[in-house]
Amino acid sequence: MKRFTSEKVVYRFSKDDPPIAHVAPGEIFSAATLDARSGQIKTVEDIHVYRRDPERANPVTGPFYVDGVEPGDTLAVEILDVQVAPSGAGTATGGVLARRLGKRDCVIFKIQDGSAEYNERIRIPLRPMVGTIGVAPAGKSIGSFYPGPHGGNMDLNFVRNGATVYLPVCVQGALLAFGDLHASMGDGELTGGGIDASGEVTLRTSFVKGKRRARPWIETPQSWITCSNAPTLEEAIEIATNDMVDMVSETVGIPWEHAYILIGACADARIGQAARCGIDVTLGLSFPKVALQ
Repeated sequence: MKRFTSEKVVYRFSKDDPPIAHVAPGEIFSAATLDARSGQIKTVEDIHVYRRDPERANPVTGPFYVDGVEPGDTLAVEILDVQVAPSGAGTATGGVLARRLGKRDCVIFKIQDGSAEYNERIRIPLRPMVGTIGVAPAGKSIGSFYPGPHGGNMDLNFVRNGATVYLPVCVQGALLAFGDLHASMGDGELTGGGIDASGEVTLRTSFVKGKRRARPWIETPQSWITCSNAPTLEEAIEIATNDMVDMVSETVGIPWEHAYILIGACADARIGQAARCGIDVTLGLSFPKVALQ
């Protein structure tokens, strides 16, 4: 299995960035990544000098050129394993309570035995996930701090072991990149972070020829998830619901009005990121496969 270090990171998704490697469909490979703050927060004192630069946030390892993939295809990225470093940082620098926050603060969590340790009594169960994953857009570059139809900083807890992320391909080879791992992150990423940690992702790619949707979607063993981003939560919900109606209607062969009714009965809307940090709200709408069996 090929392994790649985190020395080759970029801070954007761009057709102009040369690939660090070619990978074949079906090939398993792994890549180390940095956390969203480029590994700058290692001690409590570091938080007092750190300043987020949107143009240098969320480094992603890559891009990787997937052989045979062309514009108009869908790239499928299967997340096989997410491993995080033995420590991670939880920070309070902004988020939804930024106006209440009197000072910056952080906690360095010790990560071991399936949990992140705050102290001897309080331990957060690990649920490692990939916060940022995407492909190059056909037009101008998009910073890896931002979400969009290319993927990017979606911050959805669905992107974890066992999930497959489907991304619309706009350029030759797709130019896949990923990073921004969390050892654990609550839905909504309300503080602007979770327990941010560097780590390593193992994955496998494939593609669907000549077929793509306008936005990313995710499949887990239990669910289909449509993904959206928009300036407001209401807009994001509308986009994800519209996409899910089309997916269910097309897949099962029922009128879209009936698909809409099914979604109202059993689909769950989960916020990815709503931290008021200058980017769109992100959302995943999950529809259980068991409803269609």
